[in-house]
Amino acid sequence: MNAIDHLERVAARDAGRGIGPLAQAAAGGLRAAATGIAAVSAPSLAFVTGCFVVRSEPPAPETDGPVGAALAAAAFARIGIEARLVTDARCAAVVRACAPDLPLHVGDEPDPLEEELAAAGVTHVVFVERLGPAADGVVRNMRGDDVSAVTPPLHRLADGPWATIAIGDGGNEVGMGALPPPLVAATVAHGERIHCAVACDALIVAGVSNWGAIALAHAVALLIAGADAADRGAAVADRGASVATRGADAARACLSPAAHDAVLAAAVAAGAVDGVLGRPVASVDGVDPAVQHEILLALAAAR
Repeated sequence: MNAIDHLERVAARDAGRGIGPLAQAAAGGLRAAATGIAAVSAPSLAFVTGCFVVRSEPPAPETDGPVGAALAAAAFARIGIEARLVTDARCAAVVRACAPDLPLHVGDEPDPLEEELAAAGVTHVVFVERLGPAADGVVRNMRGDDVSAVTPPLHRLADGPWATIAIGDGGNEVGMGALPPPLVAATVAHGERIHCAVACDALIVAGVSNWGAIALAHAVALLIAGADAADRGAAVADRGASVATRGADAARACLSPAAHDAVLAAAVAAGAVDGVLGRPVASVDGVDPAVQHEILLALAAAR
């Protein structure tokens, strides 16, 4: 098994939702996403994230999504690949806290955001734990509750003039429309109702969406630092091997357990909650922090 396929398997470790069949159906999505980025001479990424939890007290954005998007965006910036974040007004404070030094676009209407991203030269939009509508147009959480009122239609950015990558862990996120409805219905609780119908060019199914975003950054770093010159792609062809390798090493430093914990703490301080527990605690999707660190270290070890 090569390193990128190993990354995909590590990121897809089941966190309790039984998403194995979805991950299997999406196998190869991480490689497609990473090579697609590396193939562009001047890639520019926009990470669209933010999921508002209505059942928490008080209702708040969750830690899954913003943390991973921020870590991945920071890593890409270290590589020399432009990266920015996009979210809606309800989630803006948390996303900003996660990445105070990166460009942030905030809006509840997709058309102005699309204009901003196009003007910035964005080549790839990456959705990370961003909920989208089912076939009936309703956005639902994992319980099957209608959360359309707190989920502005940023899924429509998938229709813009760029490649689309999507990362999800439950079936109701943007990009999951790439999977067959019967598969999602048979795999996920309420799957027939919550399955997001919005597809994407490359889908990454992860046990926790943050893991998928971090795996994407590691995968591109591996292509830059570990592949031969012919496989690195246009994104690094003019930089030279030593410069590319130094950038990849710096990117990996942004993805360490310590970096993760610092960004997670910033998210919680800004009001984020664990989406499963519904409380403002420094955890993601109810996963034990020790397991989070185990996954992060396993991702970092891929070579």
